[in-house]
Amino acid sequence: MAHIDGMSKSPRVIFSIKRIADGDWQIEAHYPGAEIRYIKGLTSKAEADAWLDGERKIAWLRSQGYAK
Repeated sequence: MAHIDGMSKSPRVIFSIKRIADGDWQIEAHYPGAEIRYIKGLTSKAEADAWLDGERKIAWLRSQGYAK
């Protein structure tokens, strides 16, 4: 019988960066079974990348109940 790996893991939030206009960027957070959440107020792709690579992402996940 095959072992199915990852059955106990909860789904992951998938982030995508969107350019709205010059100097206006946002991150869309997709979580299966939930509405898309938007992180707004970013001024550049570099700022969005920094958000995704830094503590702000972890803090956001915790605030939404997706991380411990």
